[in-house]
Amino acid sequence: MADIRLNPPEIENTFPLTIGPLEGLFSNLPASEIGSNQAQDMSNVIVQPGGILKTREGRAKLNSTVISAYPITGIYTYYKAAGTKQLICACDTNLYKWVSPNWTSIKSGLTTSKDFEFETILDYLIMMNGTDADLKYDGTTVAAIGGSPPVGKYPVEHYSCLFMVEAADKSKVRFSDVGNFDSWPSTRYFYFTRDDGYDIVRILKFKGVLLVFKEGSLQALLGNDTDNFERYTYDPYKGAVASRSIVQVGDSVYYLNRYGVDRFNGIGVGETISFPIENLINGVNGDYIQNSVAWEDQGLYKLIVPYGASTVPNLGLIYDTRTNLWFRWVDYKLSCVTKYKDSTLVRTYGGDPETGFVRELDTGNTDDGSTFSWYWESKEFGEPDPRWRKLFRYSWVKAKDQSANISLNLRADQSGSGTTSTITLANTGAVLVQKLSHSEHGKFIRFKLSGNAPAEIHSLAHEGVLQAKR
Repeated sequence: MADIRLNPPEIENTFPLTIGPLEGLFSNLPASEIGSNQAQDMSNVIVQPGGILKTREGRAKLNSTVISAYPITGIYTYYKAAGTKQLICACDTNLYKWVSPNWTSIKSGLTTSKDFEFETILDYLIMMNGTDADLKYDGTTVAAIGGSPPVGKYPVEHYSCLFMVEAADKSKVRFSDVGNFDSWPSTRYFYFTRDDGYDIVRILKFKGVLLVFKEGSLQALLGNDTDNFERYTYDPYKGAVASRSIVQVGDSVYYLNRYGVDRFNGIGVGETISFPIENLINGVNGDYIQNSVAWEDQGLYKLIVPYGASTVPNLGLIYDTRTNLWFRWVDYKLSCVTKYKDSTLVRTYGGDPETGFVRELDTGNTDDGSTFSWYWESKEFGEPDPRWRKLFRYSWVKAKDQSANISLNLRADQSGSGTTSTITLANTGAVLVQKLSHSEHGKFIRFKLSGNAPAEIHSLAHEGVLQAKR
C-alpha cells in the first residue's frame, strides 16, 4: 500500500493529514484549492501509476566530440527489410550516419541548419528539408528523388504512395505514383483551405487516414486509393502549431497549439487536456513555440517547449495518458527525437538544439554525468479548519532506502523559508517509514520533498495540534 496509517491521537485536538497516493502537477489553481494528493509545483519527477514518485531518468551524450557548433536539426532511425538499421542525423550542412564512436557524413553541401524530416518507403530513406532537393538513401548512396518532384516537407508513406507538403505552396499536398516515388504526375495533389492564411505544419498517418495539421484547422485525406481520396475537415478552427509536437500515443494523437495540448482520437474535434498546467502553457515563448518537440514513452506524452525567454525547447511538460497526470521537468533542452530498436532494447535519442551533440534519453540518473535537483511541493493544507492556528509537529515519509538523503521542508502560512528536516537513507533498497519532528505554527501548511539524486517516495503523513481559533 502507498499510504501511511497513523495511530489514534495521543492528545486532545490532534489532527492527521495523509498525502498519498501522490499525484501530478495542478499549478493552474491557488495552492489551497487543488486536491490533497496533487502538487502545486514540481521539478524533474514523475509519478507512476499507483502513486509512487520517482525522479526522472537522465541523459548521456552519444558522441563525445561535438559534430559542429550548429544544432542537430533532424534525427531518424532507418530500418531496412534485411534487418540492418542506421541512426541518421542532420547537422549544419550535412547528413550523417552513426558509426560508433563517430558520426560519418553521407551527404554534404546542404543549406545550413534546416530542419530535416524523414520517412521510409520501399526500403529507401526519404529526406526533406523544404529548401534543398528531395533526397533518397539506400543505406549506401544518397541521390535526388527522380521524376522532378517539387521541393517538399514532411514526407509520409500512405497506401504505397509518397506524400509531401509542397514547400513553395504550403497548403498543397503532393503525392507520387503508387509504388514509385520517382514518378510525380502533375495532377496528383490536393489543396487544403488554400486561402486561410495558415501553412500545413505536418501530415500524419492515423487510423487509415492522412491527417493534415494547420495552425487553424485539423483536416484529413480520406480513402485508401488514388481513385477515392477525398478531403475532410475535423476541426475548422484549431489544429497544431508545432510539427514535432504531433505524436501518436496509444489510440490518440497529441499535439500542441496556442491554446494548450489537444488529444484527438479520430472522432469529432481535438480535446484540450492541459487545463491543470494552463499557467505554464501561457508562459511558452510564442515566437518560438513552433520549435516544440515531443515523443512517446510507455504511455507518456513527453513534450518539450521553449519557456520564458528561451528560443529553444527547454521545459518538459509530461502527460501520462494512463492516469491523466501532468509533470514538469526543467533544463531539458531538445530539438528532435527518434526511437532506436537495439536488439531487445528500445533506445531514445535526441538532438541538441544549440550545438552538435546527440544524446541518449531516458537512461541512467545523471545529465551528461552531472546530478540534477528535483522537488515535489504539496498543496496548502488548512485542514481540519483553516480558521484555527495549529502546531505542526510530526511528519512521516514512506520512501525507498536509496543512496542519497531526502529533504522535507515545512512552511506555515506561506511565510519565511520554513523548517527543513533530513530523511537519512542508507541504501538498503527496502521501503521504510521515517518519523520527523517539527515546530511550525500557523493556519496553513505545505510540504516540499526535494533532493539531488535518485529517489522513490510512496506517501507522506503529518500530525498536528489545533491551538486556537483566530
